[in-house]
Amino acid sequence: FSFYEAIAIAKERIIAVGDNDDIFKKIGFHTQIIDAKNKLVLPAAHDAHIHATHTGMLISGDFLNLFESKLKNEFESQLETHLTAMVQCAWSWTWPFELLDDNDEKIAVNQAYLSQKTNGKLASFSDFSLHNLIVNQEVIELSGLNSKSIELPKEVGRIGIDQQGEPNGIISEWGAMNLVGKYLPQLSDEELKNYILLIQYHLLQNGITSYTDILGPGGDNLFHGAWSSRVIK
Repeated sequence: FSFYEAIAIAKERIIAVGDNDDIFKKIGFHTQIIDAKNKLVLPAAHDAHIHATHTGMLISGDFLNLFESKLKNEFESQLETHLTAMVQCAWSWTWPFELLDDNDEKIAVNQAYLSQKTNGKLASFSDFSLHNLIVNQEVIELSGLNSKSIELPKEVGRIGIDQQGEPNGIISEWGAMNLVGKYLPQLSDEELKNYILLIQYHLLQNGITSYTDILGPGGDNLFHGAWSSRVIK
């Protein structure tokens, strides 16, 4: 909890802090001098848990973000506008899987509801936790989900079923989501690169200079490839 005027760095290590006169004595012929103009300089900040490329994708505007849309009319209006401009995939970020109508009655956002609103296009909706997806009937049919394919090991995840024992469009946990994700459009390497650059720009603007992400083999089809090993490459 101390403040100093100057700092000296050699071979990527801090070697001294003090007032300007003290640190001035350490300046050599090849020393680079940076005048912070009385601004505060802080140590680097590390974000220990961020889905960075995924977040870059979210803030890019390329995908639909409905997290703040709790009202049915608002939700449907934004969804319709987005679908008009898209070719294949609608992706949203919303929690919980329910909306309020004009009478404050809760409307479930389920497979039947999505199929009705997405005009035959592939659609997958994630909740805030990123542990659950809702997909529409087009995704269910494309991925071959049926009453015989929904029994997965507990550690893999769950595929929800309706009262008739058929998939209801709710896919829980990453293993099950990854199985469905391979049938959804995947981001190109160039798109992934752009999302990485975008999130890094925003992190640096807020003083965060490094981060830990969750990526790699086994998650290549999660969230259109935003969690894939291609991000590492």
